[in-house]
Amino acid sequence: MINKSILITFILIISVQLFAQTTNIKISSESTHDMFWLFIDDVLQNQSSTNSIQIDGLHEGSYKVRIEMDNDDINTLGQKINVSTSRKSNNYIIKQDRRIGFSLENTNQSFRPQIVQSLQINDYQITDNKLFKEFLNHLNESSFDKDKQTMAKQYITNNPMHAIEIAEICKALSFDSSRLDIAIFAYPYCIDKGSYFFVEKALDFNTNKKELWSKIE
Repeated sequence: MINKSILITFILIISVQLFAQTTNIKISSESTHDMFWLFIDDVLQNQSSTNSIQIDGLHEGSYKVRIEMDNDDINTLGQKINVSTSRKSNNYIIKQDRRIGFSLENTNQSFRPQIVQSLQINDYQITDNKLFKEFLNHLNESSFDKDKQTMAKQYITNNPMHAIEIAEICKALSFDSSRLDIAIFAYPYCIDKGSYFFVEKALDFNTNKKELWSKIE
């Protein structure tokens, strides 16, 4: 009986240690001129664009990674990444190919990241992201920008908004003037104003981008 209790205790200790064990991922651009923002499970990790980053505090498992290049003409990268504490390398490189554009590839190459930080987790995005997606689907079912703007303003005034969500609402509108209207309206409700550049990227015309900043700054 004593031996059995010791065995159970030993298994519990090992299980806790395994669960507590974390690792990191490193992502770098092949060219130092290609700057990017990193999202993990839809949560922005870096507040300024970078050419390389290390994220600590990841448990083993699958993570949804999205990379927004700091260039409107360059495609966005998105894929699932499996992180393992026993894996030889959790390093990734953003490579450029003239035929397919940019791709994210696992590499054994080592590099010193420009930014090192812990995994950023946003409880609101994790718990309520489904609600936002349902609203966005409902918004896209409407045909006219005027109706969409009314629906969007009602939703925005009743929910804490992230810049990336405001940008998605803007993208659902047909006309840039409508996007600008929502971008200006939503700013006071944004809880991560430092990321409002994502809303700017949802606008097509430079004149509207300049007007946005003139209205909110």
